[in-house]
Amino acid sequence: MNEKTALPPTLVPLLDGYQKLLHSALGDLIHGVYLYGSTALGAYEPTRSDIDFLTLLNRPLQGSELERLRGVHLWLEREFEDAGKLEGMYIPLTDAGLTVPQLPEHPWYANGRFMPKGHYDINHVTWWTVKNRAISLVGPAPADLPFDVPWERVVETMQYNLEHYWAGKAARRFLFFLDEWIEFSVLTLCRIHYTLAERDLLSKTAVVDYALQTFPPRWHRLIREALRVREGREKKSVFSSRRERSQEAKEFVAFVREEGAHFFNKKPGSQ
Repeated sequence: MNEKTALPPTLVPLLDGYQKLLHSALGDLIHGVYLYGSTALGAYEPTRSDIDFLTLLNRPLQGSELERLRGVHLWLEREFEDAGKLEGMYIPLTDAGLTVPQLPEHPWYANGRFMPKGHYDINHVTWWTVKNRAISLVGPAPADLPFDVPWERVVETMQYNLEHYWAGKAARRFLFFLDEWIEFSVLTLCRIHYTLAERDLLSKTAVVDYALQTFPPRWHRLIREALRVREGREKKSVFSSRRERSQEAKEFVAFVREEGAHFFNKKPGSQ
């Protein structure tokens, strides 16, 4: 999906305003503007979703250009209630496809904060999504951008997430006592499994159906608990205690790590 007509109607005024101000501030320095994340996956939720974007530049920004860009976001914040949901980076076209540490520092905006220099949340999955699933607001079609992301790089990112990030989180004693970590961990792990199995990306909400159809019944209660927290429609947990739920979540991390190892042809934790 890469047509502008796929945009949620509620976002059109904000994004139109962004494009016009960006052109006024930076003109021919803009190579292209792309939406990725939940918006591009057709899963934007007004009360939950960020608006992930990537703006590619024809060269790095300097001095007064950075101040004009800061002004773009300040104006949007004053005029549009959802402007603070924008999360994105301004990266020169010559650096497209790079990740840290090869990727030079660049401007970024998130959580209502503009940073003229630094790194935000970008990895091979980000670039793959931009290339294959993004919505183009300005500039060439995503498929025509001059970089490629082999699927193996996406798998490597998922492997790192499972073997390092999630292994570390599972070792935290009380982390999974928190509702938000039940939602985030369970649905994110379901998405990782889907990506490895299906070689594609799916939103957090859409992945629930996949997980309930794919995973053993033992995990269905935890998956439904994560959905309960996300939707906020039912106040009562399906678990008898937070301790029980926390333990189940930690075991679910171990389960998905073991499942992931089949795709990596190695056991979790092996070198």
